Amino acid sequence: ATHMEDQIVHEIPVYLSQGLADNLFLFQYPLRPAHTPYDGSNVMGARIKPECGQVELDVAIETRGPHYSRSKGEQYARGTEGEGSTPYFKSGLMDKQTLTSDTRNHKRDYRYVAGVLKDG
Repeated sequence: ATHMEDQIVHEIPVYLSQGLADNLFLFQYPLRPAHTPYDGSNVMGARIKPECGQVELDVAIETRGPHYSRSKGEQYARGTEGEGSTPYFKSGLMDKQTLTSDTRNHKRDYRYVAGVLKDG
């Protein structure tokens, strides 16, 4: 359809506010291929370090798929255990990965917009 054929079907009021700016986090993964998004991934845990503005997300790894090496998963899980420490991977397999934010190049220039659309 051309620009002229693409008609407006509904108009809604928009209110701009900085009220939530300090409580919103934008997650981008520039090194992750577009064909393997984290959409629908199981987030097993999240931590926020407010002083430095760092966020950590524990994302589940599919351990039953054809692309997972069970022997390597067991090997990596054993490699994280210290003597007398609580196992990091409770299943005995590397079943999660931790994504950690990086604020070294973060600029608060507010070139992003987040919106919420509610019925009513």
